[in-house]
Amino acid sequence: MSQADAVITDLNQVLAIRDKQVVPEPVDLAEVCTQAVASLAPALAQCGGQVRLAIAPGLAVRGTRAYLYSIFDNLFSNALKYRAAERPLEVSLWAVADGAGGITISVTDNGVGFDAQQAGVKVFQLYQRFHSRPPGRGIGLFLVKAHVEAMHGHINVTSTVGVGTRFLLSLPAA
Repeated sequence: MSQADAVITDLNQVLAIRDKQVVPEPVDLAEVCTQAVASLAPALAQCGGQVRLAIAPGLAVRGTRAYLYSIFDNLFSNALKYRAAERPLEVSLWAVADGAGGITISVTDNGVGFDAQQAGVKVFQLYQRFHSRPPGRGIGLFLVKAHVEAMHGHINVTSTVGVGTRFLLSLPAA
């Protein structure tokens, strides 16, 4: 695919999110997370990585199944891409009801991390990259944030070079 084709594909994805009227539905969080992990099972096995899920049974968010899958697929895929060579990959996800009608979700990895101070607000902007390897287009975290916001949630990130990265999401409960 040429660079121009890639840009057009990216823009189509962005416009589809912006223009789509999201019809929220209850989505079982454990089910979607388990599906996202299962799709990455071969890559996890190849690198000796593991993903630990701690989600209460029946915990559901009010959102869109496809958006939730995309969020977790992107976050888990990034953890795989940016894993530290000197240790096995460990990703943990926990989710709890926050008592105020929302669900808090934490996704933490022990990868290479990035300088969050230097990255600032650019972390979730289109075509932003903070590592030269592996190759990528810098659209994944942009899509994650767009999906979270389309479901009336918000996302924050903290990261430390050489230690790992943590994403904290807040989404409405079903």
